[in-house]
Amino acid sequence: FSETERNGLPINFLICVNCGLIISREYFSKNFAIRYYKEIYNKFKSNKSTKDLFKIRTLPESYSYIRFNFVKDNLKNNFNKILTVMEPGCNDGCNLLPYLENKINVYGCDFDKDSIEIGRNAGVNIIEGDIDSLIAINKKADLIILSHLIAHIPDLNDFLKKIQLLLSPGGYVYIE
Repeated sequence: FSETERNGLPINFLICVNCGLIISREYFSKNFAIRYYKEIYNKFKSNKSTKDLFKIRTLPESYSYIRFNFVKDNLKNNFNKILTVMEPGCNDGCNLLPYLENKINVYGCDFDKDSIEIGRNAGVNIIEGDIDSLIAINKKADLIILSHLIAHIPDLNDFLKKIQLLLSPGGYVYIE
């Protein structure tokens, strides 16, 4: 039903006639994905600077805080067990900031150096790289955030195995 994605890049989206699932026929190779998220992706998002976008994305009424409050409200008393949060593909770390402000350890990873620097300046631990860079720090997460990420993963089976490596026993995965 589509030959381009929202930014005009060529990609074929299909609808399964049996179940109605919308899927992409093609996936990024790992090398292209790294280049895309390092050099191209954030250029499509806005004509605002990465610094201005971070300010907007960390306002109290922003989705970063809406997500945080959703997790906190739904975990209820179990929220107190969240000591470490990780987010692969965290961009500037805006989703991690509310946890950091609540004295929770946070770790993210991404490829865009400008976005990483903005988050780091706010105190967010962001590593340049993919999920393997989070695995390399040899820590476990009580909560892993996957916000608008699954559709960007070239090998979902491999990625989910890596999520399992990062997740502490009894930990949670937030998928949006």
